[in-house]
Amino acid sequence: AAEVPSQAFEPELEWCRPTFDLLDFLSDSLPPACVDMLRAAAPHALGAKAHERHTYQTAVVDSLARLCAEAMKKHRDAVASAEGAVSALLQDKERAMEQLAAATREEEAKREAK
Repeated sequence: AAEVPSQAFEPELEWCRPTFDLLDFLSDSLPPACVDMLRAAAPHALGAKAHERHTYQTAVVDSLARLCAEAMKKHRDAVASAEGAVSALLQDKERAMEQLAAATREEEAKREAK
């Protein structure tokens, strides 16, 4: 399936750009046929009023909502992991600074003792 960059969409579909961007972002983790199908169906499903949607349109909207929630969870988990790594590095830095200060004091004491 040929991938069409988001910027190639018609101006009347600009309102759907966030959905297309999400699908572009998820394209590595979804089969190309699935991405193509959701990209084609999204404007029709999202453009219909909720109470007027056909079962298929509702399924498309539900799939997009699930994919969005999964992407948000993945990013939240990545942020939490990165924050944990930053915290560990800051603790390592603090220990290293304390060791440097102790070594500097020790060196100064030895120089004064000479």
